[in-house]
Amino acid sequence: MDTAYMNEKFAYYHNLWEERKRDGVRRFLEGAPLSACISRVSLALSNMCNLADIHKKCPASTAGAKQIMKRKNIEKVVKDLQKVNFKGTIAFHLYNEPTNDPRLFDIAKYVKANLPGAEIFLYTNGFYLCQDMCDELEEIVDCITVTAYGKKELERLIKLKVSCGFYTFLGNLDDRLIQYDGESKDTLSKTPCRTFFDQIAVFPNGDIGLCCRDSKHEYSLENVFQGRKSFNNVIDSSKFRKFQTELLSGNREICDLCKNCELIL
Repeated sequence: MDTAYMNEKFAYYHNLWEERKRDGVRRFLEGAPLSACISRVSLALSNMCNLADIHKKCPASTAGAKQIMKRKNIEKVVKDLQKVNFKGTIAFHLYNEPTNDPRLFDIAKYVKANLPGAEIFLYTNGFYLCQDMCDELEEIVDCITVTAYGKKELERLIKLKVSCGFYTFLGNLDDRLIQYDGESKDTLSKTPCRTFFDQIAVFPNGDIGLCCRDSKHEYSLENVFQGRKSFNNVIDSSKFRKFQTELLSGNREICDLCKNCELIL
């Protein structure tokens, strides 16, 4: 049995995203501001996931008090991205389930209307995904990725008729909670990391995490919803530039989270 399915549209977007990351790194090293080089902004609509209670290895199971990203804060980021003519990807996930949120369709339509050059990317566990939902999502979403937990679920998802970019795969839960289990004796990797070119991870409270592995956002460099700085000014600050420059040089000893990581973005 196949363990994954990808349609042609998703393959196109996957290649496009990789090209954007490479181009972003090139322009960043030439001196362009980081805000002009990013490829994806992930706005975690909440910290809630419908499968958190049964997936004890997922950081969502330790999320604590409920957090929901306020609509006014979402609009703030979108308006800031308008100013730089953002033409990358907007997503609504980190360690949450986007289809849990009753605002999802309305927010996606708002983003589409105000950032017409951007793609909308939905990453979901597929629990609520059915043909009727797919039919409606296709009107506003450009790409969908679904983690299938179990072979029967994968078979069900592959049978869905989806005309936008679609990718589903048989997933397993890696234990990302151990990323915070103290300092490694040895740096696991010296491979350069393109974290901020892969995505800017904005948690519901506005913290910008270092990457998808910073689930507790303990290493957040700044909060984009606090103060009067725009989203663009925040990520164009010297601290973001210095951090990304160090990672591009292969220096993963810059913090314990990076030292404990062997992920290649």
